Amino acid sequence: QTRTLTINNLTVSTSSLDVHASQRLLYNLMANANAIYSRSTYPATNSPVIAAATTSGTTRNDENFGAGAGLAYSFARVWHANLNYAYRRTTSSSALSNFDHHVVSLSVGCRY
Repeated sequence: QTRTLTINNLTVSTSSLDVHASQRLLYNLMANANAIYSRSTYPATNSPVIAAATTSGTTRNDENFGAGAGLAYSFARVWHANLNYAYRRTTSSSALSNFDHHVVSLSVGCRY
């Protein structure tokens, strides 16, 4: 559990669970997967915008579920490439804060 103090002096309480796994498929190919669940509680606010958008008065509660998978490939001794997909769904008591997030990334790097 973490507590974060925001710039406008609001404390956010978050509880989360992360699970990660990786497996070497070939001598130069790794697969990885992860899953995350978190729940955040934002304090009551005097903001009429947030208050009007929440179903629980002026306190906002968010639930996040995420999952991802990827491959890491090493080649030419010092070069590597990563291909990853990540998904996150946020369900909130504030209608303005519900969303699905999909990210596909490709990176190439050099380690020497």
